[in-house]
Amino acid sequence: MSINIAIDGTSGSGKSSVASKLADLLNFYHLNTGQLYRAFAFKCLKLGLTEPTYEDVLTLIKTTKVDVKFKNKKQCTFLDGKDVTKYLNDNKIGTIASLISPYQELRNEVVFIQRDLASEYNIIIEGRDIATKIIPNADYKFFITASAEARAERRYKQLLEAGKQVTFEEILQGLKERDEKDINRENSPLIQSRDSVLIETSNLSFDEVVDLVLSYIDKKHYKNDQQEKDCLK
Repeated sequence: MSINIAIDGTSGSGKSSVASKLADLLNFYHLNTGQLYRAFAFKCLKLGLTEPTYEDVLTLIKTTKVDVKFKNKKQCTFLDGKDVTKYLNDNKIGTIASLISPYQELRNEVVFIQRDLASEYNIIIEGRDIATKIIPNADYKFFITASAEARAERRYKQLLEAGKQVTFEEILQGLKERDEKDINRENSPLIQSRDSVLIETSNLSFDEVVDLVLSYIDKKHYKNDQQEKDCLK
C-alpha cells in the first residue's frame, strides 16, 4: 500500500522546497500541484488569455493535455506533449493560475492526476487543498505557513538572485492578494485541516523546518523502497 504525505500552505511559504527535500530524504516522489494549474495557465498565456473567462476555461480543458513524468525522481510537467517545467515559475503565469484554479471543472481534471498517482506510489503532494480535498486519508498531513512579510522577503531575495527586477513592496502586495483569493475562493479554499500539523516558519531556517516535519514521520519510512518508474501518467 502506498504512503501519502499531504502538505498544504500559503503561497511563498516554502512548502515546495520542503516537499522536495523530504522526497529526497524519504525516497518518495514529489508532486507539485501548482505546476499542474500553471501548465494550464501557460497555455492561456500562449493564447493571449491574460484574464480567462469561465467559457475560456471550459474550452481549455477540452483542448489541452497536461501530464506528469518523473525523471530521476524530479517532476517534469508536460503541456500538450512538451516539457514546460522551466517556464512555469513566471509571475504572469502564477497570476493566471490563481484566476483559473477556482473553477471546479479544471480542479476535477487536476484531481484525477493527483489521486491516480497517490493510489499507486509513495508520494508527497503539496498544494492548497491536499489534506482537505485531494487525499484526506493521507498518512501524514502538514500545513506550512509564515507571515506575509517573511514570505515576501524570501521571494524578493530569490528573484533578485535570479536577476529579476522587482521591489519588495510589489512582492508583498502580490502575496497578500494571492492569500485573499486562496482563502476566500468558493471551491476548495485554503484552510488547514483539523488533523494537519501546523508548521510556522517565519523564524525557522529551511533545515529547521525539514527537521521539524521529519520529527512527525515514523522513522520506518525513512528508507522506503520506492518503485523505480520514471514515466508516470
